[in-house]
Amino acid sequence: MQTKECIRKRRSIRGYNDSPIEYSVVEKLVEDAALAPSGMNRQPWKFLILSNKEKIEKIASFSASYNEERDLMAIGAAIENFMLSAHDEGIGTCWLGGVLSNTSEILDIIDFNNSECLLKAIITVGKYEPSEPVVKRKRMEEILIKK
Repeated sequence: MQTKECIRKRRSIRGYNDSPIEYSVVEKLVEDAALAPSGMNRQPWKFLILSNKEKIEKIASFSASYNEERDLMAIGAAIENFMLSAHDEGIGTCWLGGVLSNTSEILDIIDFNNSECLLKAIITVGKYEPSEPVVKRKRMEEILIKK
């Protein structure tokens, strides 16, 4: 499946059957997730693979409560889709986060003051000369919590 098709077809699935997923497959998903962009290449994530059904059900019971972090996660997912789609078109991007400490100044520069909108991200976009990325990534032992 190509990037754009994957973006358009992916949905949140909440009903699963009992077919197990091999641990190695989930590890591969974690490896791919760890390739996501992060400010200053901090890679601020840790992953824990939980397969205990009782614990999963207990955690799932909390999913009905709403908080602002859900919107922030959705914004992050939308930004990643934008960046993957741009890459598929041969367009370079960079998600800027450090500039958000100057939000009011940025809003003045772009002359945008809408009380219903909050500035949560800036993405630079442009053509570039492709090259192999040389980005140091944390080892799986540093990001995958083994229990």
